[in-house]
Amino acid sequence: MNKVDRQTLKDIQEYNTFSQEVDKEFGDLIEDEDDRFQEYREPKFTQRFYSVPLDSKYSELCLSVPDFGRMERDFYSGLNNIRLITMQWGIYYSHLPDDKKVELMKPYFNEETYWTTLKIAKKIKSENLLKWLVQKLDK
Repeated sequence: MNKVDRQTLKDIQEYNTFSQEVDKEFGDLIEDEDDRFQEYREPKFTQRFYSVPLDSKYSELCLSVPDFGRMERDFYSGLNNIRLITMQWGIYYSHLPDDKKVELMKPYFNEETYWTTLKIAKKIKSENLLKWLVQKLDK
């Protein structure tokens, strides 16, 4: 979470606390239809170009607040696969002979990196890597 998102989330939490205090103290004096005391503003979080899970705590306030905890967990849980995929592409773009590339790529394969390995096998037109992939999937 960056500084802008951290400040926006802090502002929402402060506003929510303030609204609850006002409802507690003056709830019976304020009519439900009175919009003067129910300021609505959509938070301005950093735009992301991927799907973002929403935090259900804020759904009753009709606010679209990203679930930053889940985003962080998802990022760190997928970090190893990102490393494996990066290593495969690094090997693909190296100036090594194709048969050496195939041998170097094998340790970086798992079920999550299947599509990357398949794409690279097609690009280097490696029949050996394709056969190896089929064997791994049959196990």
